[in-house]
Amino acid sequence: MSPPTQWSDLPVELLHLVCAKVVGTLRRTRFAAVCKSWRAAAIASRQAAPPALPWLIFSSYKNKDDGKTKRLYCPEDDEVLPIALPSEVFGGFLMGAHDGGWVATLEPNLRFAVVNLFSGIEVALSEKQRRPFCIIRKVVFSEPPTSSSCILAAIIHHCGIALCRIGCPEDGWTIKQLGAARLVDIAFYNGELYGLTDRADLVRFEIDVNTHGMAVVTGDPQWLSIRKGSSSSLGHTRYIFELHGKLTMAVRNCWSYDQSRNTELFFKVFQLADESVAWSRYNYKWEEVRSLGDCALFVGHKWSKAVYVAAKDRGLVQRNCIYADDVLYLATLDSHGNRVYDMQHERDSSGLPTIKSVGSRVVGVPPCGMWVLPPNF
Repeated sequence: MSPPTQWSDLPVELLHLVCAKVVGTLRRTRFAAVCKSWRAAAIASRQAAPPALPWLIFSSYKNKDDGKTKRLYCPEDDEVLPIALPSEVFGGFLMGAHDGGWVATLEPNLRFAVVNLFSGIEVALSEKQRRPFCIIRKVVFSEPPTSSSCILAAIIHHCGIALCRIGCPEDGWTIKQLGAARLVDIAFYNGELYGLTDRADLVRFEIDVNTHGMAVVTGDPQWLSIRKGSSSSLGHTRYIFELHGKLTMAVRNCWSYDQSRNTELFFKVFQLADESVAWSRYNYKWEEVRSLGDCALFVGHKWSKAVYVAAKDRGLVQRNCIYADDVLYLATLDSHGNRVYDMQHERDSSGLPTIKSVGSRVVGVPPCGMWVLPPNF
């Protein structure tokens, strides 16, 4: 009598057919987690699947476990699942992320690491790179950290940035101070690093590699001449990212709508546009954008990105919506499970089309977590 067939022994052609019917990043991730043969089928079929959408990894204060797992919320499927953490992430602080599940972390002893949450692979760093001599607030990646030319840029305490090149194993971080200007976000755009201040000013850093192979800022930071208009009078929570090939800024405000300490959020989005005309003394302007087109925007204190969303079959994630990392997607106030709240009508008080914000926020609650873009399966 022949032994029973194992799940891992199913024909490859059949696995490809089954995987093609699996909808949603979370379900495809579970498919890939069954065994090696199923994972290989998921990887081989990923070109036919829509690109992954971000998940929200919750901060440790939300957990009641041993600190070795965290919870991930998948807005596409409206589900929460536990994830076992690589040892480098135990009890640490998430400082930034890159596509494919990569995160930058600071352990409680301030040891810096770059690790993949899904594969557990850690990027090789020198001891100097693991022990930055500055207080890091946020980290962004110039390209995937698997590349030796990847540069890590960090907003640091006391108004400046720090740089670290992964392919330079013998050296650590270099620092560039900005004086009194307060950076609230940074992003790589078209191969250059840009910084955004709390007053909607934009600064560009020219980055090069010195004779020792270290990433350094060359010359003085270049402040762009921008006509800011209403963009400078809004709230001080700002994010920069790329949208349809242009450098873009989202500005957030909030107001209280009842006496239960709840607040509603609203966003305005501006793209950097050319203003090189004879009558203007500015070279650029912040021009308001009233539609995200075929994208949804995921913004956060540590990671922000505009992501393409297919017209259908993406679950609860919708085009032309903004999702923030410090809203409560789980209905903790009524404890009735996983409900997402629409926060804004599709037209503002002037009757013009606008972008919808999604979520519900409670005043005084610290940020819930950080967006992470998982690998494509």
